[in-house]
This record gives sequence, structure tokens and C-alpha cells, in this order.
Amino acid sequence: MQKQGYFLFGRVSKTHGVKGELNIRIDVDDPYEFESLKMMFIEINKNLIPYFIQEMRISGQKAFVSLVDINSVEKAAVLCGRDIYLPEALIPRLDENQFYLQEIIGYEVTDIHFGPLGKVQDVIELPQQNLMQLLVDGHEILVPIHDETIVGIDKVRKSIEIEAPDGLIDLYLSN
Repeated sequence: MQKQGYFLFGRVSKTHGVKGELNIRIDVDDPYEFESLKMMFIEINKNLIPYFIQEMRISGQKAFVSLVDINSVEKAAVLCGRDIYLPEALIPRLDENQFYLQEIIGYEVTDIHFGPLGKVQDVIELPQQNLMQLLVDGHEILVPIHDETIVGIDKVRKSIEIEAPDGLIDLYLSN
């Protein structure tokens, strides 16, 4: 789920210990860029609720977090399974030829051989590779996101030029 002005930072996985600490899974490229984080927003009933961070210890793609006023397992358990968001202003800036996966949702995609395909509907993150989901004439097309596929990206025009693997687009559209 996307929230205007915020980006998905991670998800509360489970409680940790007996003092209300949370174990969170972090969904950013470099979690250590967020070591000094003071606040996070947890989605509850479709609202983003601010929580102040008392302490955070990052270990790889997870962190152990103590929140102000969350001092028991019972209080912490209510937050399990919930998404964590941060303001977009905290997103580290990338080089012009780099992009965040969620950033390309809504971008227009053109294949250098096939022509205009449509907009990126969603990004599917899989362990093997990431895919952009397109909807072309009512057909779903899943295009791998990697250096061999992406020819160029224009963040100003919100467009992506791709060279899809041979036969990929025809395979989806032939049904």
C-alpha cells in the first residue's frame, strides 16, 4: 500500500524479549542509513500513527526497536504484522541512473522493439528477481527489472525504455 508523502520502510515481524521490544524487517537497500531514526509511523486502521523510537539496533535487514510507551509484550503484540512508513524526505538521494523500485509505479514503459506498452501497475519483489507488472490490452505482462532489460529511465518524464527478452511480450499477448 502506498501512502502519499511516505515510503514503506518495513514491517513489524514479532515481539522480542519481555519489555515490549519489536523485531522489524527492514525493506530498504541500506538499513544503516537510518540508524539515527527518531520516529516511525505504523499503519493502524489505514492511518499512520507516529511512534517515537527509544532505541534501535540494526542487524542486516532487521532491527530490534524499543518505542516510547510500548513497555510490555502485550502492547508490542498489537503492532505485530503492521507496516512501518517514513516520510519521503528521509529517502536517500540516488544517482540519476538509479531508482527505487516503488518509485517506478506509474511510469510509462516503452520497449525498443515493440513500442509503447503502458504504465507500471506494480512492482513484484521476488527472491530470484524483481518484476514490473504492466497491463497491456487487458493482458498482464511481467518484465524483469535488471540492467540487461532497462535501457534508460527518465525521472522527469516518468518513463522507462526497456529491451524485453526475445519473445517475452509476444508470449503474454498471444493468449
